[in-house]
Amino acid sequence: SPAGYYVRRSQGSRRWLVFLEGGWYCYDSNSCMVRWRRMRSFMTSESWSYNRTGSGILSGNPEENPDWWNANTVLIPYCSSDLWTGRSDAGDNDLPFSFHGSKILRSVIRELLPMGLYDADTLLLAGSSAGGLGVMLNLDDIARELGELGASVDVRGLIDSGWYLDNPQYNPAECVEVFSCPPREVVMDGIQ
Repeated sequence: SPAGYYVRRSQGSRRWLVFLEGGWYCYDSNSCMVRWRRMRSFMTSESWSYNRTGSGILSGNPEENPDWWNANTVLIPYCSSDLWTGRSDAGDNDLPFSFHGSKILRSVIRELLPMGLYDADTLLLAGSSAGGLGVMLNLDDIARELGELGASVDVRGLIDSGWYLDNPQYNPAECVEVFSCPPREVVMDGIQ
């Protein structure tokens, strides 16, 4: 299904907040099939609503969000299950799923340029959990690409709970699905 995004424009604002939604990830055929059966909304856009109301840093209410309420706000829902790093089509790596997280992010950024991002003062790329890791893994490339396009926007990152510590499990278990594995082991399996 096609990816997409939600945008709330703020007339006159030269600040942009692009938020990457989180939701863990999958890394092999088994973990992705389990995810497809149990958490399908993180692998497809088919059930997305036409509108979404933001809260917290995505809120347009100055009492709830005193720092960013009047920024142009973009929410990119998580449908790629790849920590926002994927660039592979279905069938690559023997998986029946496409992983386009990085492509999705870059496409959204390009679509936002003529909407005002090109002349913006600030872009805050933010995300939580898998979205936070996506910020960490894409921030420098986004800033570089914007500079190469001639945009002088100051690109910043906000990572909310997107760092996985390499600690031994409290109660070790056999790593049979992504949720029972230590984060480092899952990330390393996904990289391979």
